[in-house]
Amino acid sequence: MDKKAKISEYISKALSNEVLVTIPERRREDYVTLVKNEEKVLNELVEMTTTQQIDKIASLFLPTIKKFMRDSFIDKLVGVQPITEPIAVLYYADFHYATTGGGAVAGESAIDKVTTDYTIAPNEGTAINAGFYITIREREVRAITRKVLTKFTLEAEELASKYNVNLDKELIRLASAKIVEEINYEILKDLYSVSTVLGTWTAPAPADPPEVKDRRERELYYVIEDAIMQIAERTNRLPNWIVVSPKV
Repeated sequence: MDKKAKISEYISKALSNEVLVTIPERRREDYVTLVKNEEKVLNELVEMTTTQQIDKIASLFLPTIKKFMRDSFIDKLVGVQPITEPIAVLYYADFHYATTGGGAVAGESAIDKVTTDYTIAPNEGTAINAGFYITIREREVRAITRKVLTKFTLEAEELASKYNVNLDKELIRLASAKIVEEINYEILKDLYSVSTVLGTWTAPAPADPPEVKDRRERELYYVIEDAIMQIAERTNRLPNWIVVSPKV
């Protein structure tokens, strides 16, 4: 069987119903896109690899891609989806208040800025000026290539063979976990950079007396409560998650 046929056979297996049912339904479309992207990459590499290498890459691909489909806490904070090309365009709707009044200012976001009197109807026969306008915006999105080198010694290969350890699989698992970790931290950094300061808190020092530590811990509780209320006031919904440092 030639290399392209082997790739086609493996991709068909990756997209079979037996595999798809193991992927969460809300992530299934993303999974299919990633599989198609991988098929494209394998076909591009087919002239550079031997049949044995194609088999090895394919055997490691499916477990790795399924690992990316597992639920992560990042999925609960932001929506993530793959793109099919190196450069894509993201379209989104931007809603704004059309006029000033009733607690709103013309041009302000109608989603982030909550008002109470903006929609109160004027007297009979008076023109209605309060309203909204929508702008469809676009933003360029570039795919980032992430690569990591993994290698093992001949001694390690001999010991792995002796104790029936798949070194290729273990190294791929380690590299995949590291890439996922970096993506998670990158998203957290982006969220932090666009956030606004709603309150501050100073952690107690190790040498502080117990009563000071107790007071600081209580202060943290009230800082969090105050931030929750400010978020609810601005967005008209309560936050579901809090991301904190290990010290907090």
